[in-house]
Amino acid sequence: MAFRRIVADFETRSPVDIKDCGAYKYAQHPDTDVTMLAVLDIDNPTDVRMWIGPNFRHLYETEISDAELDEMVEKTFEGSLPAFVAAFTRHQKLSESEIDAIQKMIDDYRKGESK
Repeated sequence: MAFRRIVADFETRSPVDIKDCGAYKYAQHPDTDVTMLAVLDIDNPTDVRMWIGPNFRHLYETEISDAELDEMVEKTFEGSLPAFVAAFTRHQKLSESEIDAIQKMIDDYRKGESK
């Protein structure tokens, strides 16, 4: 069975500072909220999904359709996976396994094994 390889980026909001209290206490604080989650399928980099937390949906005039999300990704990153990764890594460090997964995707593409 093949596993899907994804990169997930959580956006959160909290009255406590993660640097002061650490990730566990930050996540456990009752007033910490997940405001948004974006997920990229590494094997299909045009398949970006977004979830907006129910307490924050009022900040958006309408729900974002897949077509609108695709258009936003195309306009923002010009269809460029390197541009997406660069934007993603500005605020979050990639783990070694994520770097390996991205490198494998590149290697597979060069070998003609990409989808």
